Amino acid sequence: MIMKTQKKLIYAFAASLAMVMLSLVLALIFAKQRQTAYQESILEQKNYSVDVALKKNNDYLAKFAVDYTLWDELSNFANGKISGWEEDNINTLLSTSQIKYVWIFNSDQELVYSIQDTALVKVDSPMPSISILKVLDTEANMPNRFCSFYKKVGSEIIEIAGATIHNSSDTKRQNKPNGYFFIARLVDKESLFDLEIITNSKVSIHPSSYTQEAGKHETIVLK
Repeated sequence: MIMKTQKKLIYAFAASLAMVMLSLVLALIFAKQRQTAYQESILEQKNYSVDVALKKNNDYLAKFAVDYTLWDELSNFANGKISGWEEDNINTLLSTSQIKYVWIFNSDQELVYSIQDTALVKVDSPMPSISILKVLDTEANMPNRFCSFYKKVGSEIIEIAGATIHNSSDTKRQNKPNGYFFIARLVDKESLFDLEIITNSKVSIHPSSYTQEAGKHETIVLK
């Protein structure tokens, strides 16, 4: 009788211990899940802040690139049909906007015109000519035919935007490009500081491949 009682007590203790262990395991699992969900929520919020901040910065160049590249005169200029047009319509950008570099390529991806702020490091081209088609004029990039990236020049960082050039009637950019238009502005310390404030992150810039063929460009890393 005593043995049976002891066995029952042992079984009861083992069952209770098993329940306690199971409860602890489940509590740890639930805690891990809550922690993961919290971390994912924080990451999602940070990603959203980054997207908003970068979009705010990129919109400035994007507007110029998109508006200018649906201009009949730019199409004609890029392919040598008019001359002198750049004096009032391209060169003045350096003094009336944040734009510090301009590059214009014809439909054969040949650089036909460029101008820049002479106080900054000289940049002959935003990317190798051979890479333009792979970056801008690809089926994967339709219908926007637009790109944006960062590039280190000397000790500075510039933000570059590019788009295919089309006649004003080709607003959907469906036809073969008449050329390629790139502009850039300086990413100064104030811009990076604003980005840190908006995203509540530490901003650093590291080399990264925009495309394998396009060479090395820069990517912004937030921590």
